[in-house]
Amino acid sequence: MTDPAKYWPGGIPDDVRCHPDPFNGDLGLPATPAAQETAIGRNEVSDTEEVDDNFEVTQRRNLMCQWARMTQDERDSYQSRAPVRHSAGWYPSEELADPSVEVGSSHTRTYRHEKGAEDKSVVCITATAAAAAAAAAREEGSPLLSPRDAALRAKQRISCYRLDARSSREPIFAMDMDDHGLGVAVPNAAGDDHNRTVRPHDFLRWCHVEAADFSHMVMTRRSTVLFFWDRPAILFVDREALDLGPALLCALENNGAVSLSHRVWAFSLRGKWDPHSYSAKALLVENHLISKLGLIKTANMKRGILDFLDEFGSFRTLIERFAPGYLDLEDEGHGMAYGYDDSRFRTEEQLEQLPPFRDDGW
Repeated sequence: MTDPAKYWPGGIPDDVRCHPDPFNGDLGLPATPAAQETAIGRNEVSDTEEVDDNFEVTQRRNLMCQWARMTQDERDSYQSRAPVRHSAGWYPSEELADPSVEVGSSHTRTYRHEKGAEDKSVVCITATAAAAAAAAAREEGSPLLSPRDAALRAKQRISCYRLDARSSREPIFAMDMDDHGLGVAVPNAAGDDHNRTVRPHDFLRWCHVEAADFSHMVMTRRSTVLFFWDRPAILFVDREALDLGPALLCALENNGAVSLSHRVWAFSLRGKWDPHSYSAKALLVENHLISKLGLIKTANMKRGILDFLDEFGSFRTLIERFAPGYLDLEDEGHGMAYGYDDSRFRTEEQLEQLPPFRDDGW
């Protein structure tokens, strides 16, 4: 069974919808203060009632459904009598925060819903609902990608390193990431479409609506959902990226919609993109990436990584530094490093402990 702390049992209801368009106006009073009226703490539950580990997330989901299913007159009535709140008061009360998470200020409250890709700047979206269901039925830690896709994903992860570095004093990751790695977005296994994947325009919904995570979203007075999103652009590794190389760089709006997108090699973003700043979206808006970075050049990703990266430069020394043993395993698999362990990719901290390499150490 899919973890109910992370995924909405049965799938997100159809009436819990994102706002139809990106929204920059006055939200009016958001719905979440209603939690102050309806929320109860687990210590208030009678001894005869059962309280499980998902007590709080279930209440948050019930609140969302309740607000979505009210008539507009009922929502307007609530708005007319609700107290005025600043944005700090948009989050639910302490009664709805997960007990395993230390409750800090309302600005920093988080929930125990993480699915492994919410904090990543680069996300693989090729895992299917069928794979998620199969992994849930097996022991914890079962692979979510096929051996082929996992081997192709390893190539994509290598491309996230700064492969043009001429010395160990230069930044390690091509995209100024502070959350190195390549996450995998695993869809909710509920439903009949077993080939379903997380699509770019569903990503924020997958991140935050599944677990009713009000630290990153709000429901408007019209019952729709908007997100607080601190990354104006994100790089998605989809099926085309696994097969041909360039990933899909997307600008996401506060309703989750993709406003702009372009194909790009991750290592081509060196010095051009900080995923936490609006420079990423500006690059897309101004259409500079195509002319400056050569985004549309593709490769057969089943070839050895050096076979096509050598078209951009010589990278053997750096690949061995970032991913020890990767090239040997790739040679054994005739271009595909089947079974390469993610834990062997070196982190920034690990790389800083290595002896420096020379400027001409290619």
